[in-house]
Amino acid sequence: MNLPLTRRTAAAFMAALGSLLLTSCFMIPGKFDAKLDLRSDGSFTYSYDGEIRLLGMTQLMEMSRGGNSTSVWNPDSQTCWGDEPTTADPAAEAVAEAMEESPAEEAAEVAVEVAAEEAKDSSPPPPVVLVPTRPVSASAARECSEEELAERRKQFEERQARSRERRSREAKQMQAVFGGIDPNDPDAGQLIAERLERQHGWNSVEYLGEGLFKVDFSIASRIDHDFTFPTMEGMSAGQPFLYVYRRDAKTVRVDAPGFGAGTNPGGAGGGSMSWLMIAGLERSRNSRDPDLAEIFKTTNGTFTITTDGEILANNTDEGYRDTASGRALVWQINSGSIDRAPPSALIKLAQ
Repeated sequence: MNLPLTRRTAAAFMAALGSLLLTSCFMIPGKFDAKLDLRSDGSFTYSYDGEIRLLGMTQLMEMSRGGNSTSVWNPDSQTCWGDEPTTADPAAEAVAEAMEESPAEEAAEVAVEVAAEEAKDSSPPPPVVLVPTRPVSASAARECSEEELAERRKQFEERQARSRERRSREAKQMQAVFGGIDPNDPDAGQLIAERLERQHGWNSVEYLGEGLFKVDFSIASRIDHDFTFPTMEGMSAGQPFLYVYRRDAKTVRVDAPGFGAGTNPGGAGGGSMSWLMIAGLERSRNSRDPDLAEIFKTTNGTFTITTDGEILANNTDEGYRDTASGRALVWQINSGSIDRAPPSALIKLAQ
């Protein structure tokens, strides 16, 4: 296997995503209109009208449903090999162990594979070593003895016990991500919506299904402190869409990593959206996986900053324009903006 750089990068990110899904969910915007208004006297208003998708919600449900299948011991499916009694078929044991792994564990294997591929690309190929393999002719197969079947059943039951313990552990982790709400509960989406509506600023929250929420959020305050959106009480909701930092000397920095791509995955001011999109495009090549590429195509909106302060820096395409309420910066956000940095601006509020 010789993966191109972008594919190796996506595979490595998916390995991290598999593990992170057990500790946090990922928020991405759907269709939306977001506005931030900053006044020189230090007051501000922020509104978000549109959709928010909790990507981890559906992913965790899929993980849980996939892990709840149970296997039944079938002695008739067992085959032993060779003339000497053996207690296990190494190939069958390897397959069984692989099948009981969780998606996060499978993702970890991808990370190992990617690391090995990177090492292979930067070092000479190893010498070819011929290893004798087990004969595969019909004459090599035989019926298992009672002792062999008993040992194999013991190993099977031990694997089943480990699998049940892992599923129980992951179920607790899932509930912790959602603040005690079980994502497999049919009413989980509505319970999350009701919890959000208890928070100040969340005027209405409607659950549309498949991890998608329609929200009406607005808040008015003073920028005497930092501000982020969204925050969800009791939930590990990943990176917010928006950060507003109050600095000394009456300046304010605005970074919106959730509204753009960027070049710094996973960090404040970076663009986790771009890395999720890249990973989604690669992951969706496999028909067994959710089509994340299609999910990200639903991101479409506008982020606007208006202010009567002085705009010291910004990364819009055309700069600010004058309006009745002051200078306005506008960013159009959609899946095609993956090659652009996320919205950013530095504003001085007063002399």
